[in-house]
Amino acid sequence: MKDSRRDRAMALAFQLRDIPLFTELTLEEILPVAEISSERSYAAGDTIFAEGAEAHHMYLITAGSVEVLHNGARLATLAAGECFGEMAIVERTTRSATIVAIEPTKVVVTPRDDFTDLLDLYPALARGVVRVLVRRLRAATEESAVLDPS
Repeated sequence: MKDSRRDRAMALAFQLRDIPLFTELTLEEILPVAEISSERSYAAGDTIFAEGAEAHHMYLITAGSVEVLHNGARLATLAAGECFGEMAIVERTTRSATIVAIEPTKVVVTPRDDFTDLLDLYPALARGVVRVLVRRLRAATEESAVLDPS
């Protein structure tokens, strides 16, 4: 049983190393993330989580795509290799958007509390989270400037 759990974690670690959040990490540094994570599948149209819900997990898309909705309006489309729910890793808060699978989608789900413990052990992992947050902030700022160029 222990070997099968380790094998599953190793296979998942190989998948995760292609996600930009983990590009600066070695396979040995990604393995603990894989060990605390689980995989889930969603059908097209499934709500993965709703705006206002408690935030306890981060999600990494390994196949498919999702739509990000805020107050019913589409903000973005995310595809394989991208993550969502990463603000839950940084701050205990409620969800700021609703996430809906556009097509059959597979995600890796990582619990906040366990992931936060890993941030202390692996600074490169923390830098990866910061990169994702900065990229999202930059995109939101640029979109805002286009909508209101004053």
